[in-house]
This record gives sequence, structure tokens and C-alpha cells, in this order.
Amino acid sequence: MDSIANELKKLEGLLNAGTLNEQEFQEAKEVLLRDESGGTVAATSATEQELAKLRLETELLRIDQQWQDEQRRHYARFGSDPVPTRPTGCKMAASVVIGLVAFAFGTAWITLTLNVDSPGPVPLFGLVLLIIGIAVPVYYGTKYSAYNRAYQRYGHRRAEVVARLEETTAGGGEADQREPP
Repeated sequence: MDSIANELKKLEGLLNAGTLNEQEFQEAKEVLLRDESGGTVAATSATEQELAKLRLETELLRIDQQWQDEQRRHYARFGSDPVPTRPTGCKMAASVVIGLVAFAFGTAWITLTLNVDSPGPVPLFGLVLLIIGIAVPVYYGTKYSAYNRAYQRYGHRRAEVVARLEETTAGGGEADQREPP
């Protein structure tokens, strides 16, 4: 009876810590109280295994939710699209091309305006193009590499939890095998 009380306290602690939600808490409590009458070691082991599985599934959901939130921080604006989108290799290549074109036009503009003795501020437009030519690929490249590093960290964390979940689950057939979002 004393071990049942301890187990209930542990469950309540998991509920308060947010590891278990209310439904998972109630299910685990029912299993625990149902096993009180039988009181076998196998039932306790099964309860502990079920609790471990619930914890891992909750951890998996938390990791997926954190990734949904984090990936938006790495989105970038591209072109005339006002809504930031996920950085891609194709967009990265396009930003490099845009940067090269802007840099070439800026260099040509400065060269031409200085050769014809244009008034003071006219060559500065070429300088603006040079800055754009450098800034666009650097900005997009930074977003692209940060997104990819974050995605790899997420994939590793998720794979570790799925592997532990497969170990916990009898037969490995019930583990969450879906693709990460």
C-alpha cells in the first residue's frame, strides 16, 4: 500500500511538472489502482513501462511543438513575397545570383559615373548596389544555414526519443514512426 501511495505521488508530480497531461494522469492512476488489488510485480513493471511510454510520447510531442515554434524564427523574406518562408537551397542560389547581378551593376555604375565626371551623389547609387550585392546573399545564407543546423538538432533529438520509445514499447510496433513536421 505504501508503494502505491508513492507511485501516486510520483504521478502527481509528473502532472504538476507538465510531463503528463490530465488524461494521461488519470489513465496511469487507474492502471495503478487497478493493480493495487492484484499487487503483482509484473503489474507494477507493466505500469512503470506504460508510464515510461507516456513520458516519452509526451516528450516527442513537446519536441515537435518546439520545432514548429523554432522553425518560424529561421524563416526569411524573399523577393516581393511579404510572408517569410522556409529557406531553401534554390532560394539560396537565387540570392547569390541577385547579389552578383547587383554587385556587377554597382561596379559598372560607379565606373561609368566616375569616368564621365558625374556630380557628387550619383556614384553613391553604385555604392548602394554594391552593399545590396553583398548583403542579400549574406542575409539569406545566414538564415539558410541557421535553419539547417536547427533542423539537424531537432532531427537528432527526435530520433533519440523515438529510439528510447521503441525500446520501451514491446515489439517496437507502437512507436511514433511518422516523419517529423
